[in-house]
Amino acid sequence: MSFPQAPPPPVPPHSEKRGPDRASTSPTAAIYLSAFVLPGLGQFLQRRWIVGTIFSVTFLVIFVAFLAYALLGILIPYYSFMDFQAEINPSPPLRELLLTGAAGCGVWFLNLIDVFLAHVRCKRSSGL
Repeated sequence: MSFPQAPPPPVPPHSEKRGPDRASTSPTAAIYLSAFVLPGLGQFLQRRWIVGTIFSVTFLVIFVAFLAYALLGILIPYYSFMDFQAEINPSPPLRELLLTGAAGCGVWFLNLIDVFLAHVRCKRSSGL
C-alpha cells in the first residue's frame, strides 16, 4: 500500500530576496542622512557601499581642505601682526576657500541627487 506523497514546496521566484530590499528603505531617511549627517550615509542605507564610500571620503577630504584654508586665513594674519618686523599680508586665501566650498557644495548636491535617483530606479525595477 502506498500513500500519496505531498507536493514539493513551491520555489520562490528569482526576484525575491531574503532581507530588506533596497526599495523598501525609506527614501526620506536616506536623503536626511545624506543631507544633514554625512554625504554617503544615504547610499550606505541603500546598501550601495562603494558609492557611499566614494561620496563620504570625497566630502571629508574637501571639508578638511576647507578647514585648513580657513585656519590659514585666520592664523597667518594673526601671527604676522604679532611679528612687528614682518611684512603684513592680512588677505586670507579667499580663492581657495571659495573653490573648496563650491566643490563641497557640489559633492553634497550630487550626493542628494544620487540617493533620490537610486531610490526611484530601485522602486521602478521592483514594480512598486
